[in-house]
Amino acid sequence: MSEDKNVVPSQREQRYDRQLRLWGDHGQRDLEAAHVCVINATTLGTETIKNLVLPGIGKFTIVDPEFVTTEDLGTNFFFEERHIGQPRANAATELLLELNSSVEGNAKVDTMANVLAKDPDFFRQFSVVVACDTPLYALLPLATLLWAEQIPLLVARAYGMIGYLRLVTPEHTVIESHIAAFDDLRLTRPFPELLAHARSTILDDLSLDKHSHVPYPILVLRGIDAWRETHADLPRTRAEKKEFAGMLASWRRTKDDGSGVADEENFAEAMAKCNTIFRSAPNVPSEIQALLDDPKCSNPDKSAFWQLCNALKAFVSVHNDLPLSGAVPDMHADSRSYVALQQLYRSKAAADQAFIKDALASRLPNALVARFCKNAAGLVVVRTPSLETELTGHCGKLSDAAAMSVGDETRAFEFYIALRACDRFHEKHNRYPGTGAHAHEEDAGELSSMCADVLRNAGVDGVTIGDDCVKEMCRYGAAQLHSVAAFVGGMTSQEIVKLVTQQYVPANHTIIYNGVQGDSRTLNF
Repeated sequence: MSEDKNVVPSQREQRYDRQLRLWGDHGQRDLEAAHVCVINATTLGTETIKNLVLPGIGKFTIVDPEFVTTEDLGTNFFFEERHIGQPRANAATELLLELNSSVEGNAKVDTMANVLAKDPDFFRQFSVVVACDTPLYALLPLATLLWAEQIPLLVARAYGMIGYLRLVTPEHTVIESHIAAFDDLRLTRPFPELLAHARSTILDDLSLDKHSHVPYPILVLRGIDAWRETHADLPRTRAEKKEFAGMLASWRRTKDDGSGVADEENFAEAMAKCNTIFRSAPNVPSEIQALLDDPKCSNPDKSAFWQLCNALKAFVSVHNDLPLSGAVPDMHADSRSYVALQQLYRSKAAADQAFIKDALASRLPNALVARFCKNAAGLVVVRTPSLETELTGHCGKLSDAAAMSVGDETRAFEFYIALRACDRFHEKHNRYPGTGAHAHEEDAGELSSMCADVLRNAGVDGVTIGDDCVKEMCRYGAAQLHSVAAFVGGMTSQEIVKLVTQQYVPANHTIIYNGVQGDSRTLNF
């Protein structure tokens, strides 16, 4: 212990201390190994990269054909007056790299379409590709390539007061979802070593001091033994749980001076846990069972995730349960009792990990197997529709998204359709509605018709986009407000971190941010 206190954290640990608490050293290594491509050094693009450079992304590459103008200086903090006339990609890269000397940045002064036509392999090197403020129709060739390569694509936009973020990936797997869950102590289905340890504790033989420091799991297990003497099943109803808690309460000791019941915190903990301990839930959650029933689980490819799921399926078939996480929460107990309990759980978790490791078809790192077993109850697979599916109107659940949006103050669905219509307008006129010399009212009529076309092609009936929404989109004129771009850039970078670390669950799959309402919604169709 004393040696650990004298260890001075490295410069890296000091710099990234807070985020290491969020995704651990292994997550930070994944972040530092990642290479992210950002298309277009717009305000949104540079805000996104800024939020990746600061936590230490390994590399970034900006693809942008444009040059810095005086207008850029008013909305983008990563251009200076001296940069006017220079390529935006070069100027942004220069200033962004000043934020973190550990990061490598590259600039490619060319259009996405040219790069894709001349060197499609260029985009295969990236962990994630982010397209900022690019119309969807122009992204389709790139999206098709990335989909085939299983490289995640994020489409981000800041359009006036509206923000948009879309994840496009055939599959993204998450082991460490960090989904809050109940403590995994298996008190209603204890393993033999735990049950033997509990039964070796004779409460009546303990002094008041030791009695008040028996860990609550031991009290609950002894309580279950006593309960089964008069009941056929565990407490299920509210009344039965209350009765069980009352039984535990009756076991509390009186004070040595006989003045009343002693204040035993361990019993209070045990009584408070009755509702969660005896909740009705399957040993294997339905979400995890769905993964075990997935065809990829039975025929795993080179993916470590699916190989581990295949081994997990073998484990469940034998044990009818998930591997024990091995984590023991803080509780009222003396050190000796707590450590003894902790060692039991750790030993069982290690045995479960050994089973998974032996069941694997190929060797995987021990640390990965351990993380998988520890987080087996929170595994997640995210699959989104392709961009082609969305644009060709074959998203079957778009009508459901429309129905669920009724009464939504953010009007997320309406603005989503309006953004799709703005892209159609751009494809036809090579400009966005409300820009150029044309009056807003003139463009609004055509944009409204295009909104109706988008809905019709998607098979959405009985829904119209309000005239006020259409006029707002024309009034925005595709302008980028820094506050909106900064917010969407924060969202985008957060999703990138989730993707490259494979921790936390990415949004599935379209987020619409309403800057007027200061609120957002996620659309899944």
